[in-house]
Amino acid sequence: MNCRVSSLDVLVAAHVLLLINPPFPDTLLKDLLSQSYPSLVSLSRRVYSAAFESSNSDITFAPTTTSLWALFPSWPEKRPSTSKESPNNTEDLHYTHMRWGFLGLVLGSLAAYLVLVGRQYQITWKVAGVDDNEDAEEVLETGPGTSNV
Repeated sequence: MNCRVSSLDVLVAAHVLLLINPPFPDTLLKDLLSQSYPSLVSLSRRVYSAAFESSNSDITFAPTTTSLWALFPSWPEKRPSTSKESPNNTEDLHYTHMRWGFLGLVLGSLAAYLVLVGRQYQITWKVAGVDDNEDAEEVLETGPGTSNV
């Protein structure tokens, strides 16, 4: 099967392989990539083998989509809880309260900023290419009770 490898695939493979192949003193990045992103590592190795080792490649890609929605990540799927702990233990509940408290603080600060500073600025809308004097003349000429013949 002949699949084409894009330049983005080669770029990502080059960066991933530079983090995996060299013998670094600390293998934290190598272990993190290998354990957390095994599909990215296998894609990088297949791109490398397609580019340098053999003339026939077995690279398969998912069908490409041309929608803008493809740029956004999908929502995480809800996984059933398998732990014996209650899903809302005290630490999780505290974390949730702190997160919502932070969000409320951010939104409150934004509202206060807009109230205090926003009054100093006036927003006006102008249509590009239209002069205010020309509009006034057109309105006077074509106003009620006049005819343009």
